[in-house]
Amino acid sequence: MSAPLHASLTPDQRQALRTLRRDPELRPRARLRVECLLLSAGGMKVPQLAVHLDCCEATVRTLLHRFAEEGLEAVHPQPPGFPPDWAHRQRIEEALDRLLRQPRTWTVTTLSEALAAVEDIHLKPRTVRFYLKRMGAQWRRTHASVRHRQDPELAAAAGTTLAGLKKSARTRSWTSSSSMKPASALPCRPPTPGPRRACDRSSPTRTPRADA
Repeated sequence: MSAPLHASLTPDQRQALRTLRRDPELRPRARLRVECLLLSAGGMKVPQLAVHLDCCEATVRTLLHRFAEEGLEAVHPQPPGFPPDWAHRQRIEEALDRLLRQPRTWTVTTLSEALAAVEDIHLKPRTVRFYLKRMGAQWRRTHASVRHRQDPELAAAAGTTLAGLKKSARTRSWTSSSSMKPASALPCRPPTPGPRRACDRSSPTRTPRADA
């Protein structure tokens, strides 16, 4: 029969676990692992630990095996998935830094398009926003303008056409207002006097009742 599985702690590891247990910013899963290691080092067996910590025995055994191989690193849970590619992240941040140094206004959409066209880095706008937040880039409100997307020749031609339309509109307004003539005033006839109705302001005569 194999020996019971326990966590063997050195004095330094025990002190480090006790310090972690008092850390207010420690995550709940990490705090649960600290308690499991300390109780296992105190002599509690795997089935007892599973009942006390409200978890399955396989979870306790996995933690104890990881602690025997990795030490205190087993306390902190590892995020799922592949480890991050730091070289790729650094390349993206350097490319974004070069684009942001240009004297123009950027949005996450235009940055995503520029990364694909210039740096051959294909990212969605929300991923670009994630990297900008990591880099500490600050946003500022700008005027609603699309001048950086305009064709200078087409914009100049449109401005000339608009100025001509405004000038012709002012000319038509002045011509129509100057051609109007004031209406002649109609003669006012005095009111025709007529007979006035007499108004008797005396009190009305009462008719006596028949049964009085």
